[in-house]
Amino acid sequence: MKNRRIFVLFILIIVTLYGCNLPGSDGRATPTPTLSDGDIAKTAAAKTVAVQLTQSGGQSSPQPLDPTLPPGQPTVPMPPTYTPFPTYTLPPTFTPLPSFTPTESIPCDRVTFIKDVTIPDGTDFIPSATFTKTWRLKNTGTCTWNSQYSLVFFSGDSMGAPASKPVTSGTVTPGSTVDVSVNLTAPGSPGSYKGNFKLRNASNVVFGLGNSGNPFYVKIDVVAPLSFTIEYVNIHDCGGWYAVMVKITNNGSKNIESANIKLIDQTLSATLSGPITINKPFMDSPSSCTTTITDIEPGDYYYIGIGVLAAPTTGHKLKFIALLCTQDGLGGDCLEKFVKFDAP
Repeated sequence: MKNRRIFVLFILIIVTLYGCNLPGSDGRATPTPTLSDGDIAKTAAAKTVAVQLTQSGGQSSPQPLDPTLPPGQPTVPMPPTYTPFPTYTLPPTFTPLPSFTPTESIPCDRVTFIKDVTIPDGTDFIPSATFTKTWRLKNTGTCTWNSQYSLVFFSGDSMGAPASKPVTSGTVTPGSTVDVSVNLTAPGSPGSYKGNFKLRNASNVVFGLGNSGNPFYVKIDVVAPLSFTIEYVNIHDCGGWYAVMVKITNNGSKNIESANIKLIDQTLSATLSGPITINKPFMDSPSSCTTTITDIEPGDYYYIGIGVLAAPTTGHKLKFIALLCTQDGLGGDCLEKFVKFDAP
């Protein structure tokens, strides 16, 4: 019995000591704890669970809980919703549009020059020579040419051409060619000459080459059968005699083959040398002393000299006269010219 009393007393002492360590045991009022928003939410959730359990009447069926995580647990981020990239579609292949080619408007009457059948441009003729010019032409229009189509002189040097002549005695269909000829006569004086021609249809409408209507033409050079120039060159020593040299250029249409030459001192009114007739009288150099060239062809030049025993007196007026011919022995066509100069 005594032991029991001691045990109860021991218990009371322990309770008293424990009570002294409780909150508020120092005589001060215990402050009311302040709940955070998270604590409030948790408390509300707990109450909700208790109410639900009470209303269920002890039923054991589980009820859905608020999925709020306990404090201190990290929030697991939800992965972003996957949005697929759009499917890449190749652009259509570019196909260029065909180039626009304008359609040429072809006139009824049009002519194209093909070639000179005779008398190429620049052919040489002696004065008053007759010749036949022929062109090859092509009908590049849409209308057929007949005997009422004519060749007509258009401008330039007519060279005796008729005012008009038929292009053909038959027909020339589109795309066909025809040779058109006309008889002409070279002018009587040396020079270059050009005559322009066109065609004329049955309605007297004149037309020419292509859409621009240019003329086609004949072009010739008239040259004298014998023509040359003479120029003083020098006087040089040939060892015991002196050569007075001139340059001869053949501007004619025939070879020069012989000469008759003479030198006059006009100051003294005296002949210093000649006249001398020479076949093959030409030299290839202005310093030569002997003849080596047989003739001068058209367009060429050589030298011819006359010999004197003594050098002419310096300052005297000299005259070199040359009669040149197209055949040996002063035959054929001949022409005389001279050149004056002062003795060096």
